[in-house]
Amino acid sequence: MTTAPPAGIAEAVAPSGVIRWQLCDPARRNPVSPAILDWIASRCQTLAGEIVILSGMGDDVFCAGFDLDALAAEPDGFAEPDAPLANAVDAMAAANATLIAAIGGHVVGAGTELAWACDVQVACRGVTVAIPAARLGVVYRRSGVIRLHRALGHGLATRLLLLGERVPIEDFAAARAVTVLVDREALTPTVDAIAAGLGHGDPLAHAGNRESLRAALRGATDPADGADPAHVERRREAFARARARLRKP
Repeated sequence: MTTAPPAGIAEAVAPSGVIRWQLCDPARRNPVSPAILDWIASRCQTLAGEIVILSGMGDDVFCAGFDLDALAAEPDGFAEPDAPLANAVDAMAAANATLIAAIGGHVVGAGTELAWACDVQVACRGVTVAIPAARLGVVYRRSGVIRLHRALGHGLATRLLLLGERVPIEDFAAARAVTVLVDREALTPTVDAIAAGLGHGDPLAHAGNRESLRAALRGATDPADGADPAHVERRREAFARARARLRKP
């Protein structure tokens, strides 16, 4: 059973079955609290082939990053306050769903990981991406750095994490680190069109190709289809369904 989302994130399900998650605390620039991240991690485990669109409320900021009020409230002593972020991102990367990030505003810190944990990124021209880890005195967890490095490439990851730059999204597009770059007025119709197109495809074939792309992003190097029994079974079923469709009079 799906629990209700906590304050700061809303979920809506369209008649088409498309699920929309919206970070909805624009007065605080849409930060993500541990409760939000825990909910995302839990909700991802209940998904069953849906299309999920992640966005931020307002035109200014997609996500301002980890909720610093929550960080300040952590007890003293060694801890891993970013563990909820790691769990959420891992769950998104493993979810039985296709996730689309609709990036209509600036992206900061943890918002970067959430956006690039999605399978598709549709971003507006003029937005920027920043990870102020050094300014905040935070040593980023190794798994997060590696994931961003694979998703963005060495140059962008270095500019974000080491140089602390606020990087224009156009640089991400030039590095092929966003799927689609659009003018602001085209964001919603473009995301909706992508979601509709995904919904028209064969779900089994779609899931199989999505999982192979995710494996490539994880750094998988074994090209042998037989190395993954689930992949073999998915391919067998997909080809059987394709043959059945082709044989229809």
